Amino acid sequence: MNDDSRCLDEKQRTALDLFIERRDRGHAEIFVGRKAELDTIRKRLETVIARQGESAPGSDMTIVVQGAPGAGKSALLGRLMEEWPRGRKSRPAAVRVEAALLKKPMDTLITAILSRLSKKTDGSARTLLEFVDSVTVGMPGLGNLEIDFDRLRSSRRVLAPVVLLFDEIQSVLGERMTEEASGNVHDNLQRLHGGEHGLPVFAVFGGLASSADLLQQAGLTRLSSGSELTLECFSESELNELLDRFVDQYLSSARPAGETVEQWRTALLRDSQGWPMHCRNFLVALGENVGMRNWRPEAVDLNDVRRRAAQRRCDYYAHRMRGPLEGRHGLLSAVLEDLARRGPMER
Repeated sequence: MNDDSRCLDEKQRTALDLFIERRDRGHAEIFVGRKAELDTIRKRLETVIARQGESAPGSDMTIVVQGAPGAGKSALLGRLMEEWPRGRKSRPAAVRVEAALLKKPMDTLITAILSRLSKKTDGSARTLLEFVDSVTVGMPGLGNLEIDFDRLRSSRRVLAPVVLLFDEIQSVLGERMTEEASGNVHDNLQRLHGGEHGLPVFAVFGGLASSADLLQQAGLTRLSSGSELTLECFSESELNELLDRFVDQYLSSARPAGETVEQWRTALLRDSQGWPMHCRNFLVALGENVGMRNWRPEAVDLNDVRRRAAQRRCDYYAHRMRGPLEGRHGLLSAVLEDLARRGPMER
């Protein structure tokens, strides 16, 4: 370690600790790439907005974001939660919805959506309520709401839709369901995709590489061209941007020399091969090593970083196998299929 190497200030030590410890896979604290996917979703939203006021908005109201474990699906959905195109009086409100709610009747699903929206401050829950009448339900902060899904009010107002983010959709579609739950899934998928319920909602489903097929088998009408977004690895330029932004955001108070950053860049490309989860594992391991070295970035041991990143990778797959995938042989096969298509460095 160079004696003259500088130490991170207290503010950046705290920020780096938070980056390391954060366990929310959907939080996009450093987000790069995915421009094409975001543009596609935004254009589709504009179409949904333009169709509002029509008695039958039509199909194409669904997007499926799919890919292998660690492809960045949750991060992309997190980005949708955090940022929308500026310049509109009413922006689309985005809410995360558990995939298991698709097994419930539509009125239960919409009630759950309203409950989540009631916690927002943008008035999106009250906006959504303008489209419905009857059946009393109680929700904190909203009082007694009357919702009748058979008698929807007609409205010509152009409003930003509520975006429903269903992550890990295969966790529901890949399991055995009762006849009633299966029927609800079928009906809800058709209604969400075709806009038949008349509510200004737009569904974005995230799941494994086979999720689009699973959704269609479960009752979703055929997806149109451009509705399936399969996430690929980051390009070299995106990897460069990712590392530069990490250094700027977390290490700038003791900025490492350009030569040191270039060594990190080579190691990031070699160890991650552009796979988003592996990129994050590398950066978390890098941050851990900075802390171990008295917060001096110049003193990082890249061999230790590599070992730590590899351990995180193993822990992730071990969790998937004994957690959400335990006992679900169809889903486990899909994961192993995804892994089999990748070389040892990508696993």
